Amino acid sequence: MANASVIDEINLKDYILIWLDILSNIQQSFRTLVNHFKIFEDINQCEKYIQSLSIDDRIIIVVNDCNNQELINHIHQFRQVYSIYIYSKTNQQWIKQFPKIKGIVPELNELLARIHKDHETSSINIFQTNISDEFSTTGLNGQFLYFQLLIYVLLRLKSNLQDNKNEFISFCENEYKDNIDELRIIDEFKQNYSSKKAIWWYTRESFLYKILNKALRIQNIDLLFLFRFFIHDIEKQLRLNQCTSFIRVYRSQLISNYEFDLLKNSTGQYISMNSFISTSLNREQALSFLHPTNNDFQQILFEINADPSLDNIQPFSNITHLSYFSNEEEILFMLGSVFRIINIDRDKKKKNIWVIQMNLCSNNESNLKSIFEHMKKQYGDGQTNLLSFGKILWTMGKYNDAEKYFFRLLNELPNDHEYISYCYRALGNVADDKGDYDTSLKWHLKAIDQMTKTSKINNSLLGESYNSIGCVYDAKGEYEHALEFYKKAYRIWKEIYGEDHLNIAVCLNNIACIYAERKQYSKALQYYQNVLTIRQKHLPTNHSDIGASYNNIGEIYRCLGEYDLALKYLNLSIEIYHLTLPLQHPDQAEVLMNIGLVYQNQNNKNQALDYYEKASKIYHKIYLPTHSYVRKIDELIENIRSL
Repeated sequence: MANASVIDEINLKDYILIWLDILSNIQQSFRTLVNHFKIFEDINQCEKYIQSLSIDDRIIIVVNDCNNQELINHIHQFRQVYSIYIYSKTNQQWIKQFPKIKGIVPELNELLARIHKDHETSSINIFQTNISDEFSTTGLNGQFLYFQLLIYVLLRLKSNLQDNKNEFISFCENEYKDNIDELRIIDEFKQNYSSKKAIWWYTRESFLYKILNKALRIQNIDLLFLFRFFIHDIEKQLRLNQCTSFIRVYRSQLISNYEFDLLKNSTGQYISMNSFISTSLNREQALSFLHPTNNDFQQILFEINADPSLDNIQPFSNITHLSYFSNEEEILFMLGSVFRIINIDRDKKKKNIWVIQMNLCSNNESNLKSIFEHMKKQYGDGQTNLLSFGKILWTMGKYNDAEKYFFRLLNELPNDHEYISYCYRALGNVADDKGDYDTSLKWHLKAIDQMTKTSKINNSLLGESYNSIGCVYDAKGEYEHALEFYKKAYRIWKEIYGEDHLNIAVCLNNIACIYAERKQYSKALQYYQNVLTIRQKHLPTNHSDIGASYNNIGEIYRCLGEYDLALKYLNLSIEIYHLTLPLQHPDQAEVLMNIGLVYQNQNNKNQALDYYEKASKIYHKIYLPTHSYVRKIDELIENIRSL
């Protein structure tokens, strides 16, 4: 069966450009800069359009008239308006009172270059070696961990290179179907691209650079999947041309006040940028890209020390001879590079600029190393496949994405392939987590039937299917059926692994859940504590499964009325989850809800409501309104507000 494209409809607007009263003969010039722009001659229509957008959208406005102060005053007030440029040869003093005005630019080419440089963005991800209250709600540690793992798996994903490239080109042709200039470059890419020219193509101002940086900034799974061959080729070129001696490089950037506050409080900690990082050997050249900004942003100069002799670092290379622009002293760092912040201070000469001194770090330095190594082994330490990719997405709580790639793999496999049953079981797990229990049962039974039909019964995998079926019955409230299947899985796994194994811990944990539902709390606690002992023996200290054990034990102590002990274990759980899970993950929501329940039991209504609302944001983000968890958290919030 032919592969269906993974792309349905993706919003690629990094920013929206609006030109008021645009001259028709320069419209095509702006297509080379941004593929998404709007033209308005009527200010009222423009205002309606801005109001229809999300407050998180960023708008750049270009106006022709330098004399219309009333117009500027009107559009300046909108939060979505990020910056304003005036295309004019005359100047006015009154523009100084409007901080969003970046300047008056008389030439079109200069205007194009100015907008591009001012709005080049890079997403910064901060993760810490120590958990503190201030950062305990950011979730950036888990975001970093899974982003690293996602890229690791993508780079090792087994696929047909030509099919991957063709699918990617088809997407780009559709995305830029109205942009003649970009279509010409896409055709050139189709005819001439080779892996040895990856960095040349990346540094060229074209569709590749724009789409890839957007995909990395917002971590769009489908786009990153399409880009996997290109990311792989860039990494290969960087490794082949790795710098061989110590260097100091510079990168200037505008960052939001929020991001800057995080950085200021992170001296001595680690940061990672979810992008390829372009830097310069020339400090003054890097500074030349900074322009005055409004009060919402800070001007930053990153000063980076990089030593290639360190073990286990991401590659970095002087790409002058590989770049489209061969006259620039550019050093490119691989995406996912990790740095330690050494110092943050104002520039000695230009006090409006902050200098952030950083050192490139080995991936071995952070306390996430043991977890990352464990997860690499779990998802495939060598060549990976779509099953590994889908499992990571499932673990991240990205259920729709995971489901899409499991189905894609099913379409690619012959009918008797051993991975068919793996896919069925994976789809069953996804359906279970989405609350579609009947569909989940159907998939799990198909997995067992597939193993039987092909005479490829793997007892360990059969145990997984029985355990998963037990989870479905558990969620449906059919506890006798659930216990029956949990015990089937337990007997199989005990015969294979003995008592001291992580699979046994899974069974004991699920049996404990049944006892908890039956209000046999002492028995449930005993099982949960046994599970914790096994997990602590076999897993890294901050593994999310240990966090799950702390959550379960904390919830039992709440039911027993031991509220201080409950909060102790629940807080241990949330600390681990913040370190190792993405922010928008259902397990994060569950422990937040459980903390809220403790506070409600203690008659601390304000604290309870605060935690319920945090949980609600996550549940509503990832589940449909009909999901049982969404209904439960909505009911808890409604009840506590009525007290």
